[in-house]
Amino acid sequence: METIVSRYGKAGSNDFWNAPAEQIINYKLAAEKAEVHVDGNGITVRLPDNIPGSALTLQINNVPPNAVLAPPDGGVLYQKGSTVWLTSPVIGKPGAPLPDPSIKCIFKGPAGEYAFEKPEKLAGVLVKHFGQGEELLVKAEVEGPDGKTETMATYTLPNAWANGTILLPALPNKPAPLVKKVTVTKDKRINEMEVWVVE
Repeated sequence: METIVSRYGKAGSNDFWNAPAEQIINYKLAAEKAEVHVDGNGITVRLPDNIPGSALTLQINNVPPNAVLAPPDGGVLYQKGSTVWLTSPVIGKPGAPLPDPSIKCIFKGPAGEYAFEKPEKLAGVLVKHFGQGEELLVKAEVEGPDGKTETMATYTLPNAWANGTILLPALPNKPAPLVKKVTVTKDKRINEMEVWVVE
């Protein structure tokens, strides 16, 4: 862990983020629902009251190299050329209740295929990955009660060393599909998955 922190943490490349599943889901929900307003006085970000609070990262392009910038209290600012990444402190109410529908994890184990005892409404799949390899399209494919299959969500894992979590969601982008089986792309880097359903 010390090697990872020194190479990829604040003292190294500073491009590594790993977090518990709840924090990742909160971040995803906040990013989907955030309202961003930009004017001559700065940037304002607002979240609806029913969204769990989360820090958010904004990418700002075409910033003059000589611009004087300062992060908000508790935030972090990183600039490379004319691009700035601004990470806020927690916005919104920490621990605010998740919006309906509520979801629960029904499986945590090896990545691959999971067959449901009975059809369930699938909210999403959380995939944990570790290591290095070629660029890989990670897919969550689902099979409905009628036997038809479709790709629910995808994510491109870059050609780089990485350790983290990928969220392959149905919610909140579209209604949760009723499925009897979900299959996640198999690869040596993908070692665990969590299956989340609507309660």
